[in-house]
Amino acid sequence: MEVDEYNQKLLETFQVNNAINQRPDFAGTVFFESRKPSGVDHFYDLFFAIRNKRIVEFEHYNYKNKIMSSRKVHPLALKQSKDRWYLIAVDTNDKALKSFGLDRINYLDVSDKSFREKYNFNLREHFRNAFGVMNLSEQNPEKIVLRCSRHQGEYIRSFPLHHSQKGYL
Repeated sequence: MEVDEYNQKLLETFQVNNAINQRPDFAGTVFFESRKPSGVDHFYDLFFAIRNKRIVEFEHYNYKNKIMSSRKVHPLALKQSKDRWYLIAVDTNDKALKSFGLDRINYLDVSDKSFREKYNFNLREHFRNAFGVMNLSEQNPEKIVLRCSRHQGEYIRSFPLHHSQKGYL
């Protein structure tokens, strides 16, 4: 039976949690990443807003333009990519589907007002050919060939860069 990515993450977390709870003196034997995901302090509020179709307002910093801008959005989903979390939402300004890094969100306000729009986005399909949260829908996927040593190939095959990756050795 194939386990979907959500249940796989839950299972991994459960297994690690159970192992650590068996021996709480794990400090010298289990080493977590020193990088902690930032922005997760907004996770609960955004999850609540998505589930209850609440309008959300916040300030968001754009790395490319180096500016902070005010946003008012209809939140649809949360997506993880490369140990970062993103809000997937429809911007009320231009009705476009956008992603916002949770680590760059400030002054989050979940409104008491709900949005009524029924969006027909199939987000799983939308991100199927994406790398992370970037989905250049006007471009078709391209075939990319990686060349590496057999040794490096074992690592790449055991932890694919993308779900479409096929390994040959």
